Amino acid sequence: MVGILSMLVMMFCLLLNTTVLNEKFVADEITQSAVGGEIQSQINSNLSQFGVEGEAISKKQTNELLQTAVKQVYEGRPIKLDLSDILNNLEDNTTNTLSNYGVSGSVSGSLTDSVNSAVTNIINSKINTPAVNQFESRIKLMRTLVIVGLIISVALVFMVVLYDLFTHTLLRDFRWITLISGGLFALFLNFLKPLIHEVISTDVTMNSLATPIVNDILQQGYWLTAGVVTIGLVLLVMSLLRRRRRA
Repeated sequence: MVGILSMLVMMFCLLLNTTVLNEKFVADEITQSAVGGEIQSQINSNLSQFGVEGEAISKKQTNELLQTAVKQVYEGRPIKLDLSDILNNLEDNTTNTLSNYGVSGSVSGSLTDSVNSAVTNIINSKINTPAVNQFESRIKLMRTLVIVGLIISVALVFMVVLYDLFTHTLLRDFRWITLISGGLFALFLNFLKPLIHEVISTDVTMNSLATPIVNDILQQGYWLTAGVVTIGLVLLVMSLLRRRRRA
């Protein structure tokens, strides 16, 4: 029983460590999602009312902003994005567009400020959300708990292995530990799917990520489960072969 519980805790901690707590995993999920496209679309449609035409912000620039935001969150820093390059380009475009219509400098400056404010608000509304800020405040605690969970579970599994080695029951015990743990973890993943989806979908930004990120987290979990079950099956085959030799 101790071995099974320890294995389940270890698998859960490994899953969190390779997905939710992995900066690269989250950054890839966000940049490949519809969030970047939504930011681009909102900015471009919003700026059309000011007469700014064309692509105000590129896909590359959007992804760089998203990656920077993820990096700052995982470093435990408040999100503070450098929009100077984007805003400077927009300012030039806005000024040129307005000057073509003979708009005075003072009016042009006022409209430019409005454009910059609109872009900043759109980006912040998509990135600086309550859910993101809440996750940022809890990530250190989550990482600490996962590390402690891994240390304790690995130590307990190691002790079970040592005990089985001394009692010559490693194949018999560990095959059932891995097979049962794998089966229970697969059931746990099916229960986890709607829970993760519900948590993510409550946030405006995360709602766009709900389906793909849940699927990718579960895929990682199923690969982990398959690995553990494979170990159990190998141990089971070894045990059967050992019995045949004795017979």
